[in-house]
Amino acid sequence: AFLFVIAALIHIYLNWNTLWGYIRTRVEAGLDRKLELSLALVLTLTFFILTRAGIFPFGTVTRLGENLSNSWGTHGRIPPIPRVETYSLRTLCRLLELDLEEAMKKLRSEGLTAVDSLTTVSDIARENGIPPIEIGRILEVEVVR
Repeated sequence: AFLFVIAALIHIYLNWNTLWGYIRTRVEAGLDRKLELSLALVLTLTFFILTRAGIFPFGTVTRLGENLSNSWGTHGRIPPIPRVETYSLRTLCRLLELDLEEAMKKLRSEGLTAVDSLTTVSDIARENGIPPIEIGRILEVEVVR
């Protein structure tokens, strides 16, 4: 990609006069068509203003895009951390900016034993006979292997 950009710049430099002549000819030809140019400008400005004002049906497309974007959100879930089961509960809470005491209380309230700040997520899961992903579910964290 870098070599392509360099080659393109060299090509433009070597053919500058031809390129500039082509651009100038096209612009002059376009300016001779004042009616078409004016109509295109008026239509573009009209669509822009009506869309920005949110007037139906123009604003509908914008709202649809916003609704789609919002629907793809994580809904408050914390992004996954690879190999999270290897971290101690303390480290995991620090990485995810969770309160350690609250996390331990949450795990204990679910009936889990061996919940300690220095115990790894994997060890807590093994001690309780559940997969590590279940601990992530309890803490509302996505666990990835």
